[in-house]
Amino acid sequence: MQVPARSMVLRMREKLCQYAWSAGKRELDAELTLSGIDGYLEDLKTRLMLRPQGLRWATMRATVDALLLFSRYSGAPNEITRHLSAYCRDYAVRETGQRALKFFALARTGNSTDRVLDMAEALLDGVAAEEHPRKRHQMRNGATILAVFANAPLRNASAQLVFGETLFWEREEWLIRTEIQKTHARRPEVFEFPLHPEVGRFIDALVLGDASPVMLTTLRERLIRERRQLFVLPDGSPAAATYVPRVFQALSGNSFTTLRVMLYSDAIAQHGVEGIELAKPAAHHASTEIVKRHYIAETVAEIHANKIRNRRSMRLADRLSEGRHDLMAALDEYGEKKPR
Repeated sequence: MQVPARSMVLRMREKLCQYAWSAGKRELDAELTLSGIDGYLEDLKTRLMLRPQGLRWATMRATVDALLLFSRYSGAPNEITRHLSAYCRDYAVRETGQRALKFFALARTGNSTDRVLDMAEALLDGVAAEEHPRKRHQMRNGATILAVFANAPLRNASAQLVFGETLFWEREEWLIRTEIQKTHARRPEVFEFPLHPEVGRFIDALVLGDASPVMLTTLRERLIRERRQLFVLPDGSPAAATYVPRVFQALSGNSFTTLRVMLYSDAIAQHGVEGIELAKPAAHHASTEIVKRHYIAETVAEIHANKIRNRRSMRLADRLSEGRHDLMAALDEYGEKKPR
């Protein structure tokens, strides 16, 4: 039997702790039992239904998967394994019939990769007109988050890039090189992605700050040598791990997890089925089946196809100006909150 990936073990531990808490409420032992499993899953379902996005069967299935993994490794009685397997099959069927929330979120905002890049351009263009250094820094951060991750849709855990550790200056361009731990993988996988100069200039803007452009090379070398985080707060302190996804959501209206959906939807709309293969390297996917199962929704692709056909005519200067005002308002709102 193979050793499970660390992420699977952590999830298993989390679910076992939840199970023990639920069993304790019913004055049951922490050991897996049929009644304990039924009670725990009922508790979980009740809690999930109170969330804004409601009950997600994918969460229920992942929970049962974690308990099932433990039961197999711990030598639990066959009746426990069969009971969990039955739940797993039921939840898998229900999950298939329930559209992933990320597709709904993306369709609701109508965002595409191009639109996110337009937001980034609008923010960066507005920096020169901003009088306050703190706000200029926030605008550069926001613009860079939108531009970089629209091109390289990293997972939340990998988004806090660090000069000289996961972000490098090689062959006159910025290069992301980091390890990504996928849920069912035993070992982290290396993700290496060069950023086009049009995207790299956003990072350069962060590197420079308010300094003269002639200082760019010197400042690049210094930040790489110091191993500084790419995103820091206006006072120079490191941003929290949640900073990137929270700023992205504040500016775009979408969660960070929709980035890969956006990437595939745009690629399919512009290049047809071949777009899947073109987008896979940026999303760090090897299997086309995984992409089809989790990231492609025909209705979303259709929405984006219609929007992409019309996007050129909509890029007027007054729309960008209006968009910049909205982005500034989002930054103002986010700036009032402390990073968690």
